[in-house]
Amino acid sequence: MVKCPNCGKENDASAKFCENCGHELTAAGLSRSQLKQSKRRYWPWITAGIIVVLAIGIFIFMRTPNGNSNAGVADSSSSSSTSSQSLNSANKESESERSTASSDSKKSVDLTETQQGEVESQMLNWADDRAKVGNMAVSDFYFDHGAAGSGDWYANTPDGEVQVQDEQNPGKNGFKIHAVGGLVFYTAKDGTTGIDDNLRGATVDGYSLNMNFNKPVSKYLFGDNGVVYELKSGNGTELSQNTGFGEYSDDGTESGGNIDPDGTFIISNDQAAKTELQKVLAQY
Repeated sequence: MVKCPNCGKENDASAKFCENCGHELTAAGLSRSQLKQSKRRYWPWITAGIIVVLAIGIFIFMRTPNGNSNAGVADSSSSSSTSSQSLNSANKESESERSTASSDSKKSVDLTETQQGEVESQMLNWADDRAKVGNMAVSDFYFDHGAAGSGDWYANTPDGEVQVQDEQNPGKNGFKIHAVGGLVFYTAKDGTTGIDDNLRGATVDGYSLNMNFNKPVSKYLFGDNGVVYELKSGNGTELSQNTGFGEYSDDGTESGGNIDPDGTFIISNDQAAKTELQKVLAQY
């Protein structure tokens, strides 16, 4: 008996074709049938292999150009976010600083002449040790003048004019900021450090009695707004008590009408002086 490889029918040994399906039962036919069955057995493995290769290819593709691009986008997004946060932080800090500066300019204390003298005295005592540390002298003889008109004396600052001496022209109400005292730091000719009582002389002497003009000189002007203003000079330039100050016209209508300031005070970087001034003003 010969079994048909195609349908499984048992046929006579002498049969050349299957009685059931007509499949050739010769050796050649059997070989072709077995070959077909062999191919059918391998198809699942071939298909699986193709799927695996495709999966690996997709994985590699996702990991290379597109993956790096996505990562770059993510990094760029993260960097942009960080930069934005930094910029916002910087803007907030800048706004805070402007707000603080504006707040300082608006705060003011209305003091009598006696109280102004007290403030200046306390600031001079505070500056004594500071001057000694810097091997410098300090005096409250920061402003004076000889014969002049009847206009108010003032100083120019980034915050506007500061009244230094009230002659009622234009008067106290003509200024937003008023000086409550001042100091001058310098190197003394006689080697004095700290408070120096030898600087003050006749008006005509100016600062020549005991100031070394070849060394740095700084005038401090204390505003009733709690700000310390500073005028730097010296270093070969002579100066006097009225250096940095101007005088209004006699009728108080023209700034610099009699004398123009020969310098502009800046807002001092001496934070310690500012802190001390505000501490003293807080008493009033």
